[in-house]
Amino acid sequence: PETVKSLLIYLKNDEFHIDVNNNEVYLKSKDYTINALHNELLVFDIVEIIGSSLNFSTYFTSSCDYEYFRMEAIKVNSDGSKETYDGKFFDYPTTNRYPLESVGLCWKFDYCVDFKIPIDKNEVSRIYFKLIYDEDGKHAEIHNPIQFQNYDAGLSKVCNYLIKDNQMVIYNRTDESFYIQPYSFVKSAKLEVVSILKMIKDHNSSMFSGIFYHLLYLFMYPFMRGKRIWLFQDRVDIADDNAKHLFRYAIKKDDGIKKYYVIRKDCDDFKEMKKIDKHIVPLGSFKNKFLYLFAEKMISSHVNHSWLNPFFNPKRPYYNGFLTLEKCFLQHGVIKDDLSSWLRKFFQNLHLFLTSSDYERNSILGDTYNYEPEVVQAFGLPRHDNLKFGVAKKEILFSPTWRKHLVNRQAFEKSEYYYRLNSFLNNERLLKSVREKGYKIVFKPHYDLEPFLDLFTLSDEIEVNTHDSYQTIFNNSAVMITDYSSVFFDFSFLKKPVIYYHEGNDYHYDEGYFSYEEMGFGDVIDNEDNLVDKIIEYMENGCEMEEKYKNRVDKFFKYTDQKNCKRVYDWLYEN
Repeated sequence: PETVKSLLIYLKNDEFHIDVNNNEVYLKSKDYTINALHNELLVFDIVEIIGSSLNFSTYFTSSCDYEYFRMEAIKVNSDGSKETYDGKFFDYPTTNRYPLESVGLCWKFDYCVDFKIPIDKNEVSRIYFKLIYDEDGKHAEIHNPIQFQNYDAGLSKVCNYLIKDNQMVIYNRTDESFYIQPYSFVKSAKLEVVSILKMIKDHNSSMFSGIFYHLLYLFMYPFMRGKRIWLFQDRVDIADDNAKHLFRYAIKKDDGIKKYYVIRKDCDDFKEMKKIDKHIVPLGSFKNKFLYLFAEKMISSHVNHSWLNPFFNPKRPYYNGFLTLEKCFLQHGVIKDDLSSWLRKFFQNLHLFLTSSDYERNSILGDTYNYEPEVVQAFGLPRHDNLKFGVAKKEILFSPTWRKHLVNRQAFEKSEYYYRLNSFLNNERLLKSVREKGYKIVFKPHYDLEPFLDLFTLSDEIEVNTHDSYQTIFNNSAVMITDYSSVFFDFSFLKKPVIYYHEGNDYHYDEGYFSYEEMGFGDVIDNEDNLVDKIIEYMENGCEMEEKYKNRVDKFFKYTDQKNCKRVYDWLYEN
């Protein structure tokens, strides 16, 4: 509302100017102040120590174009000397942090700025930030007030310090500075008194658990520092993805690292994982929380904060300073669309972003995600090591992806998506041909589609499979039909035929680098009759992938040697 109001006043006045007075910057329309730049908050998304660097990501809002801005971090060393570091501005065009345009005018700008500041092992220093405005001879150096994002900033208003690798970073609100010093139990105890008093002042349902875990961290850190702990996790209730496969590989290594797999205790896969290793941790348990406090890495095929972080509570960021583990994203597929609105750095802050192809990696290193090249690695998915070449039964796999706009049963039942699936699965010509040729159709529904399976009436030639792992189904199947599900990358890795069924226009992701027509591993078909023709053609020729598609598979995947687990493990161990 305030942004709209200021725009309307500007349009009415048809005048804009900037006043500078003793490092105070006012953006005005006649006498109305649109924006007092010196009062704008520097909101920090990331404060972290990684190796020998202290990293910051921050943003602020203005109605002024950033060609007149720059931002500096000033480090004051213990001997009084100063070092200056320029911030790197980055636009996130697929998020809400992008210039707000109205009636042809860019009126609101969100500026995201990153800093990477080298620090020494026993360094004692102070870091503060300056926003510098320069335009037409007007100059101002502004020290803006600081605030922290609630979800995962590294610090918070309650927990104003973090400890990593025996170094402390302490935020001082009085001078809006960050102080770096070696770890000290006495210092952390004094800071904890302040944190606990803040929690008591808040006096809410999270207070007692917050105080408990703060005290636990305070007294256990001297014993836990230096211990290497890795946590692995896939979905909260299913162990069938890259973290599981990498975990199975990693536990065989005698490397001094404690490795644990996290999953809900009340699911079937908890017992299955117990057969693999004894270090299986119930999700949300005290042990899960304790390990999360002191872990070095969270290695997961998903990035959902509420799944991975047992302390997650955006309204009560009591634990931010303690949660210094590095998030390593193994992915649960190959990215083909632009997912930067979800996987952007300022929200996820990944320390490994695993890819399978240089095409995929280059798309992540483009203009929307903001990750450094060393973070994005093309080592291949660990689960691909478990795929079996040359094995197939007379099974045709149908595995469509979900449509996220179908938010309830009523919306699903009335959708073209439901009509399209049901029509295909009941196509008489297809079912007759499947019976005659001794095949069956395996329907592997997306996880979000499973609650609606009772709406389908299916013949005996169709098996709905919600229990077998994707790897088992891929190994058994001879042909795959999908629409946009990225699981086709796994299937095509085996050089088995893939068909893309692209009827309708209800897919929900932004198009990325991948072109189905030019890079895909099978025919793109937009109507049911032609789809059935193609399936029958494959059944008649022994389900052999065409040569041109085999060549595309070879060109796309960087590695097909099934040593992905080794490459990923080696990188994690060395980094």
